[in-house]
Amino acid sequence: MELTKINKTEDILKIKPYLDMYKNDFSDLTCPNFYMWKDIYPREYCIFEETLIIREVSASDEKFFRFYLPVGKNIRGATELIEKYCLDRHAPLIWSNLTLKEAEKLALHYHKSKIEYNRDQSDYVYSAEDMRTFKGKKFAGQRNHINKFKNLYGEYEYHQITSENLSTVKNFLIDFAKKREFSSKEEFTEYELNLKLSDKISELGCVGGFVSCNGSVIAVDIGEIRGNTLYVCAEKADRNYQGTYQIMVQEFAKHNTNDTVCFINREDDMGSEGLRTSKLQYQPIEIKHKYYLTVSTLFDKIISPVKISGEHVILDDITNKDKEALMHLYTDDENNKYWGYDYKEDAPKDITSDYFIDFVKKMKETKEEYSVAIRVDSSFAGEGVFHNFDFCGSVELGIRLLPEFQGQGFAVDAVKAMKNFATSTLNAKTVKMKCMLENRKSADMIKKSGFTEESRDEIFIYFTSFTV
Repeated sequence: MELTKINKTEDILKIKPYLDMYKNDFSDLTCPNFYMWKDIYPREYCIFEETLIIREVSASDEKFFRFYLPVGKNIRGATELIEKYCLDRHAPLIWSNLTLKEAEKLALHYHKSKIEYNRDQSDYVYSAEDMRTFKGKKFAGQRNHINKFKNLYGEYEYHQITSENLSTVKNFLIDFAKKREFSSKEEFTEYELNLKLSDKISELGCVGGFVSCNGSVIAVDIGEIRGNTLYVCAEKADRNYQGTYQIMVQEFAKHNTNDTVCFINREDDMGSEGLRTSKLQYQPIEIKHKYYLTVSTLFDKIISPVKISGEHVILDDITNKDKEALMHLYTDDENNKYWGYDYKEDAPKDITSDYFIDFVKKMKETKEEYSVAIRVDSSFAGEGVFHNFDFCGSVELGIRLLPEFQGQGFAVDAVKAMKNFATSTLNAKTVKMKCMLENRKSADMIKKSGFTEESRDEIFIYFTSFTV
């Protein structure tokens, strides 16, 4: 999957037909939002078989990322591609911008998942008619502000933003920053993004308007109409004029909504207490939560230290006392000819026993595999590996013994103990094993351990033990 950063308006316009397919009306999916926040919350895209994939990356930690639900002709194929992408990187699969219904339905597909949302990121949705009219007792405050404005400053005018008057709008925004004392770095950043967005109103297909009084611009709104919703993506007003925001809210609604465009999404409050109070005063008909579904593999259920008891073996964590025996296990080329991994592919030329201990630790830290020592009468007899985890409750087992412990039933005992740990402690739905075609001894051992052959290819025989 080759991802391209959404960095230019051309990228946004390329994916816009797909964005319009989304059923949920979150503000994150608008073109202005993609443009404004492209450097703060980097997003990348891939079009796979006429299906859009979007990955959102944390600006502070590029290893932390999440995906939007794919949209287009091959949703299933794109979903599998995303799952593989996360598994290959041993990262959790995080789906974002979900409705609760979408999150709950998606969770049924996975074995271990968590649904949550961040209230600070919840959108405020309003009735367009309410914003156009401010009718009723609940909007008495807004009407009072507008009447006070008229009494203090006289009449005002609303203007649609065009290429001819855009410079006037930008001058207002620049002057706005000179007069304003920003309460936080985040607030100033948002202002800068609003200013940059003003240059792209026409190119991104935005709608924009401003209010003037006595020849001076006093408020600006920029947004997007998608489906039945007007999204307000940028809004600035001169607070020296009392009632300016209420006028701007009403006029922008009057000129950009109708019986078809009947909702207004005014985005989230970013956790600002003042902004939250303000948005609630406009009486939202819905506070639209954006849910996240975090999907984990069974690796996260392994709690160290591990101790697994078999009939004649004990399996527990590999420690420094095992490093010489572990090195011997890894470096016996004849014994490892069917193992499927040659340590020399990654190891430096001059290695010590510390390398193999560190390798095992690294595999655990990256959640690629969890290795345990197989012990017979307290002696290190071999290694058992839990690996190839997936998001649907599957885990694969691997095992290898030192030559002096082979042919005595310890392998079957160890595999049965590992399988029991996977099913009872990890609650695995499927436990898998595989061996090379020519390794008949391993194939017989795996069958004796309770596995059934499922398939084979040119290299491996694949075995499965289902628990559900």
